[in-house]
Parts: sequence; C-alpha cells; structure tokens
Amino acid sequence: MTIESDGVDSAGAGSSAGAGAGGEAGGADAGGRAGDADVGGRAGDAGDGNVDVDADVAALGARVLASRAATEARGETFYPGPSKVGLGAFPPKERWDDWVELDSRSWPRRVERRSMLVPTTCFNCESACGLLAYVDRDTLQVRKFEGNPEHPGSRGRNCAKGPATINQVTDPDRILYPLRRVGARGEGRWERAGWDEALDVI
Repeated sequence: MTIESDGVDSAGAGSSAGAGAGGEAGGADAGGRAGDADVGGRAGDAGDGNVDVDADVAALGARVLASRAATEARGETFYPGPSKVGLGAFPPKERWDDWVELDSRSWPRRVERRSMLVPTTCFNCESACGLLAYVDRDTLQVRKFEGNPEHPGSRGRNCAKGPATINQVTDPDRILYPLRRVGARGEGRWERAGWDEALDVI
C-alpha cells in the first residue's frame, strides 16, 4: 500500500512508518507522530473477547424483549424509548396509581418507594408540555417530575426545564399566600393577607 505523508510517497515500511497486517499503515507517520495501533493486531488481541461481548449483548437483548412481552401480556401499555428496541421509557399508565421504584440513594440496599403519578403541565414557557408528578404515597410530597407520554403535544419529551420544576416547588423563598406591603417601597416588609382581601384589592 502506498502512503503519502508530507508530500513524500513511500511504499510499505518507508518513512511513513508502520505496515500492519497485509501491509496496511499503522504506527507513526513521517513526522514521528504516534499513530493508531495496527488494526489487524487489535482484532487478533480481542479474539474470544468479541464472542463473549456478542453473547452478553444477545442475552441482554433477550431480557429486554422478554420484559416488553411480559408488560404487554399483562395488558399494560408499553411506551418504547427512542431506541425503539424494547426498552420502556415510561411506567405503564395502568400502574400510575401505585408505581414502585427503588430508591437510588439507598443503594446497595433495595428500598422501595411508592408513588402516585399525577398528570400536570410545565409552566416554565408557553409550550405547556406535559409532566408527571411523582407524589409520595405516604407524605403526599412531590418527589420529582418527568415527561407524560400521554400528553398529545410533548408525548413524554421535555427540555431540562420540565424536570427542574421540582426546584420551584421546593424553593424556600416560594410565595405560598398573598402578601401586603406594610413598609415603604424597598424595605422588604410584608404581612400575610387573606385570599378574599387580595382579590378585592386587585
């Protein structure tokens, strides 16, 4: 194979180094820069390792397809992910009333967290994408927001602002009731007012 480097034509193992298997270029180029390892050498070194990887991938694929088949056999809705190969992207809507997940912060212990999934809407822009609020069944606190696959517009897809809505819900400075200014403008002095009073003033 002829290799061109820096305007110099050389064949085989000339100044542009490095014949690999079958005389193909590997190693360093004419300027002494390190090149990639010989392709033939990499394939030879991997050897049986490729067979093991292929078997692992095939086994994983079988488990994924079995999971989808089991979901559909139960009569539950299967929402495929972007890959469309069988990975579920959202909980089946038939189990939104009592959805069970493992608490990631408790790993390696297997601690189950039960949630109600309540459809809602993102209010961070005019698109009004659909969200699912994961509400803890014991405390009734919202734990997180994820996309709602049943929403006709967003179909489960959200930008980063959607899941980030939890930061607004839990913001310690969030205003939870009407406030009336009691000092001069800019003093930051407020007192709580009733809803009827606030609506009358407005």
